[in-house]
Amino acid sequence: MPPSQSPDSSLAQVCIPAVSGSCYVANEAATLDATPGLQPQAPLENLLYTTFDDMDFNSNLDWMLDESDTGNNLFSPSDIFGYSASSDTQCFQSFLISASQTAVSSPRHFDVVDSHMNTPDQALGGLLTPQPQETCYTGDPWPVETPRPPQRQISLPALGPQGFANRAITRFSSITAVDTRTWHGLQKCLMLPFEHNRFQSLDIAQFPAKEMLDDCIDLFFAHFHPMLDVVHQPTFDPSKDLVVTLSIISVGACYSDFSGAKLFSIALSELVRKLLVFMAESDRRFVRTRSYVTAQLLQGTHGYCSGSERLFELSESCRGTITHHAKCMGLFRADNPENPKPGKTLDETWRAWVDAEGLRRLGWAVYKYDASVAYLHNNRPFLSTGDVNLPLPASVEHWGAESGQAWAALHPWSQVCPSSPRLRPTIRSFFDNTQRPLENIVVEEHIFLITLTLVRMLWTLKEIRSSPINDLVSPPVYDNGRQTLLQALDGMMVSVVPFSKLHTKAEIDRVVHRMQLIHVAHLYGAGDLMNWLWPSLRDGPEAENARERMRQWSNEDMQRSRNVVYHCAQLLGLIRHYPNNMPFEVFLIFHAGVVLSCIVPLLEAEMFRERTTVLHLDQLDSGDELLFKRHDDWVKNGGNTQLCLTGVPSLCSAGARRAILDQTALLLRRQKVWGMARNLTKVVLSLGARSAEMQAPEEQLI
Repeated sequence: MPPSQSPDSSLAQVCIPAVSGSCYVANEAATLDATPGLQPQAPLENLLYTTFDDMDFNSNLDWMLDESDTGNNLFSPSDIFGYSASSDTQCFQSFLISASQTAVSSPRHFDVVDSHMNTPDQALGGLLTPQPQETCYTGDPWPVETPRPPQRQISLPALGPQGFANRAITRFSSITAVDTRTWHGLQKCLMLPFEHNRFQSLDIAQFPAKEMLDDCIDLFFAHFHPMLDVVHQPTFDPSKDLVVTLSIISVGACYSDFSGAKLFSIALSELVRKLLVFMAESDRRFVRTRSYVTAQLLQGTHGYCSGSERLFELSESCRGTITHHAKCMGLFRADNPENPKPGKTLDETWRAWVDAEGLRRLGWAVYKYDASVAYLHNNRPFLSTGDVNLPLPASVEHWGAESGQAWAALHPWSQVCPSSPRLRPTIRSFFDNTQRPLENIVVEEHIFLITLTLVRMLWTLKEIRSSPINDLVSPPVYDNGRQTLLQALDGMMVSVVPFSKLHTKAEIDRVVHRMQLIHVAHLYGAGDLMNWLWPSLRDGPEAENARERMRQWSNEDMQRSRNVVYHCAQLLGLIRHYPNNMPFEVFLIFHAGVVLSCIVPLLEAEMFRERTTVLHLDQLDSGDELLFKRHDDWVKNGGNTQLCLTGVPSLCSAGARRAILDQTALLLRRQKVWGMARNLTKVVLSLGARSAEMQAPEEQLI
């Protein structure tokens, strides 16, 4: 079960991540029974809005994951504790309390009462503990000893067919190949946590051939690396940092067409996690190394999108650990590169710059990883914008230079790379009446980090709105600040269609990523919409209150509702025409499609008007601004317009909601790389089936 974060730092508590959300749901269920104002049938004026503003509940996304899909899990729940439950061993049955009995029930089963809570084990809070034996077998000379459980062997799944080494492979880039010594070293690393483990052993007889590993590494740099550019590709050597190499292989396998690639990727990721834990426990200094943070970043991003419930939970729970260790390492306080020391060769100067730039990029990668939960999972980032005080990363051209000579040729006027500006002064230029501030920024990564930071600030304002401080401060700061941030974000929008005709695919992908973020920002800038979305989708006891609150939200400002519809449609159109297999793309598709399906039925006042014009909301602006003006006019004024979407001839028809969800499912099915697409597709299709069962128009809100 994915973890949850406390919405108020003053109520911080030490809690196993899987327990946090469950504790809240149990308390919430009790509150619903005890408080008439929280009953689903309660009138709107009696609603306590904190029911839907609580981040603990809304950030718990375990209901999206298929708990019955055990084929992707290498380790059973009991493996978390290092034991193996064996039904064939009578003495071990009494030795071990079942993990399924001790675990706190998830929100999906909050109405089930655990019977073990009435046992003597309650004194330890349900902690999984060994129990002494009266006897293990007849004639046992040590009747009070705890017998050793049988050892369980874990096998690494195979990747691809046999005889792969004889197949010709086309590479995207020239990367140092995995040699025999490195191949054995990678296996040795995976075996380290099991060498002194009495309860588990690892079988890696099916560890992939060197050529397969080379292919996974090549696919990683071709597809995943541009989004999380922390490993220096020109100097990458798989033998230098085996922990990072294993993490790269687990991610790169997702992009391969080998049979069993998904299962292998998830299994290898779990083994790498065990290795990181083992290394951290063996030497506490390891957690504050570049190797550890880089591997954890790759592991965390993979876990969010792999589709494995266990890896999703671990990714969220380790996010705070990564940010903490990055702070302790000083990654957010790095300086601009110093002038090269006399006597150094060009190659030495370049490698020293690569080392310093790599640390800066690692700090920014942690910042992006942490901030992404705000718009992907409606959760609070651990880092604040004030924590980050380091220069923006260098250009992609400088970082990707293949040699010192190629690097120096990019700045022939100086012996050092041009210094990068810092984040705060750059952002300030968008609010201090600077003329055309965007034209002064030439590095796309800088623009993206500014966009991400503004979205991060927008989420903070949304959180303030649901905080008691919003009632204490007059006038409220939320609405004015929200509009200011959204205007700044809109100033960074680009017409992708004409842009794509004059730029490379890599440049197009980066601009598309920026545009996706801007469209998502408008969903979080639309009041408390995203806080009510999850309760309404879960269809639990709080769902009817959430739906009623959404109706009121829409009636308060129809222009705001139309704006959300427009940005959802544009986001779907952008991903339809410019997909790039970005890890978080599946979440963006899901958000856009589901939110659109929720808001369209709320435009009931415009559903039965006579139509005079047709407007395709997901059609991208071709650069002539005519289509943009039509979209903008409809958002501001509405009108007798027949709204269309690809695959949905009319958004104002009775079956529009089901059609929107079907189109969302089709886009998710195109996402072949990341397993989370499969989980979200199931959720979307179930929502479509639920909407088809509803007959009355007022019930068409999920």
